[in-house]
Amino acid sequence: MIKKILFSLLFLLSAANISKAQTVADGTTEYTGEVVVHVDKNYSCPNVIYTITKNNDGTIDLVLPEFTLEKTTIGTISVGSYTVKNISFNNTEKKYFRDYTSDGLSMHLTVSGAIMNIDGDYAIEKTGNISVTISNDGQATIVNNFQPGKMPFLITSTFTSNSSSDIQNISTSRNNSGKAYTLSGITVSQNSSVDSDNTENPSTPSNGFGNGIVIMNGKKFLTKKR
Repeated sequence: MIKKILFSLLFLLSAANISKAQTVADGTTEYTGEVVVHVDKNYSCPNVIYTITKNNDGTIDLVLPEFTLEKTTIGTISVGSYTVKNISFNNTEKKYFRDYTSDGLSMHLTVSGAIMNIDGDYAIEKTGNISVTISNDGQATIVNNFQPGKMPFLITSTFTSNSSSDIQNISTSRNNSGKAYTLSGITVSQNSSVDSDNTENPSTPSNGFGNGIVIMNGKKFLTKKR
């Protein structure tokens, strides 16, 4: 009888540990890895960064980064960054999931090649759903199914991280141009210079961004006044 009780306790503790390991840590975490996108076949883009922020209610907000696929059948495809919010955790399947088809989201899509050339913002209102799975070692697998605009087929991207870090670890400094986003996915500038050399004071005023951290091209920067 005692052995059965001990075995049950060990089983419950083991299950609790697994459940804890499969949820996102508090605060904001960035995951670096490779995204594989299936169009007519698989195309990959390495060293992309997905950023996850855990909300007080246990849901997560996910910033999907901008990335580019070279030499596809229809040419070069550039997929813009956007944010899916309030992704809830499914205790049965041990993963986060959200159908965001009705969330009113849009993405910037550019295709340049011999077959077609497009460049614009397209609503994701036909199909959009995403799942986030955190492994026992803390790495993320993110599967995103989306169909922007009037695209006749579904696109599936599968991201697998090989490293993760707290977003407070800011160590790069560079000039960049293009769209910048807050951690909540709000566009804050079209063309700006960002600088992240002051890692001691994340509240340093920025050049039009407001205070703190922005995401550009899937990477984080601590902005400062010029």
